[in-house]
Amino acid sequence: MISPRQRRAPAFRQAAIIWAIVSVALIAVAIVLGPLLPGLTPSASERAHDYVITMKVFTALSCPVLALVIVFAAYALFYWRSRGEPEHDGPYLVASKGIQITWVAVSAVLVAILYGWGLIFLGRADAAPGPNTHVLNVDVTGEQWNWNFTYPQYGNAQSAYLEVPFDRPILFTISSIDVVHSFAVPAWALKEDAVPGQFTYIRVTPNKQGSFSLACYELCGMFHSYMQSHADVVPASTFATWVRQQPTGLPWGTGGAGYPHSFNDQQTLPEKS
Repeated sequence: MISPRQRRAPAFRQAAIIWAIVSVALIAVAIVLGPLLPGLTPSASERAHDYVITMKVFTALSCPVLALVIVFAAYALFYWRSRGEPEHDGPYLVASKGIQITWVAVSAVLVAILYGWGLIFLGRADAAPGPNTHVLNVDVTGEQWNWNFTYPQYGNAQSAYLEVPFDRPILFTISSIDVVHSFAVPAWALKEDAVPGQFTYIRVTPNKQGSFSLACYELCGMFHSYMQSHADVVPASTFATWVRQQPTGLPWGTGGAGYPHSFNDQQTLPEKS
């Protein structure tokens, strides 16, 4: 006599094969169609490249999990359901210890991989430039509803839009004079809050020349949607000429945040808010 477990074995193998096929299909679709989704911006910094790689890895690892839930839920619903009278219970099922142990082990390994990857990525994203790197300091001030940029290394040159040299590390020191804003350049995978009375910091190294969208990503009032500007990445010589032509003013933050500073790669930053 064939036991219930023996009768279920072919169905389980069939479900496992379908799961493998669906997993591969989902990963292929994610790789092919992912870059074509609307709203995605091209990577224009090392930071953005790391974000793209991280999203691809996380997506590839999540596709088999999604397929597993869908396929085996469908089998549980349609194949292993009770086919007797509605008032009768279905056949008694005995859990397989091997499947349980495998499921727990695979889940633990998957979580460990994602956790480790996240720690490595976070360390790369927040890493300071090397000791011999000439860092460009840019002070960013948010206000309703404009962005103001100051270059303390160039006599506090000021601009209503951001211009930076190509392939040079940049340290942004960010604050606000009224409400909370969020300084964001999507192509650089850059987003940091501008908080009144506080300073936040974020680093990036643009590695693609061009003009990129810059906006506030925090609802900050009636004209929030108009708080947009652009970030231009140009050759070093072009930036040097441009920054000398900009008007200079009082040190950044005067009348608002008011923090005398001139950060460089040899100095220690205050603790990030």
